[in-house]
Amino acid sequence: MLNLLTTLYAKIEQLKGKKLVILLMCVFIVFLLIGLGFGYITNKVLNKTEQTEFVNTQETPSAKQYYQGRVVYVNPNLYPNDKISYMLADENGNEIILLKSKDQKLVVTEGHTVKALGKVLKTKIGDKEYLMVEEIIIQNGVSTPFGVQNDGSN
Repeated sequence: MLNLLTTLYAKIEQLKGKKLVILLMCVFIVFLLIGLGFGYITNKVLNKTEQTEFVNTQETPSAKQYYQGRVVYVNPNLYPNDKISYMLADENGNEIILLKSKDQKLVVTEGHTVKALGKVLKTKIGDKEYLMVEEIIIQNGVSTPFGVQNDGSN
């Protein structure tokens, strides 16, 4: 095997001019086809996985509610079982509802007036409700009153 590789290397070293260009073009085309094939396959696999996950997580829009207010940080030690760190407050700073999210939506909107859409759930202790935020819209210069809007159509 080592002898075969040595002779192949010696033959490639002797290539010059047109033969060298043809060899390099062939190697380029082979690796280009391999790369395109690999990219096509991975793209199909990733798109198929994302589409099935999206279909499984859809909920009925009638179960969703939206609330409007200012996102305020709350000490997470108050609700350690639920890992709740934010609440929605009215213009006087009174609590409207606790907020929880699976991603960083609430961190980004802290201190802003928002309209939060999601599903209302009970805490693990069961004494309070919280909104599992799915969508949040930052309100700019809102002059409407704060509070609950239960139509679920938006």
